[in-house]
Amino acid sequence: MIKRPVAQAVFTAFEKTSMFRKAGVDAVNELYAKESLGQFDEGNPNHPMYNNGFDYTKNEYVSLFGYKQREFMAKQYK
Repeated sequence: MIKRPVAQAVFTAFEKTSMFRKAGVDAVNELYAKESLGQFDEGNPNHPMYNNGFDYTKNEYVSLFGYKQREFMAKQYK
């Protein structure tokens, strides 16, 4: 039986792949954490400026006629 040497690049490629995978998972978790707080990057398609001002994390509009939604509704029904 011939012993074939395995190049070191095979092992380092696997280590790098797992590091990149972990980095990707960490980045996605960070984005989800920011979105749950209502913080969106401008490139995010879920940003309220792309949804006619509706913030789906809080289930309300960012502003109605210049007021926050709760403040406007409180003035509306006084």
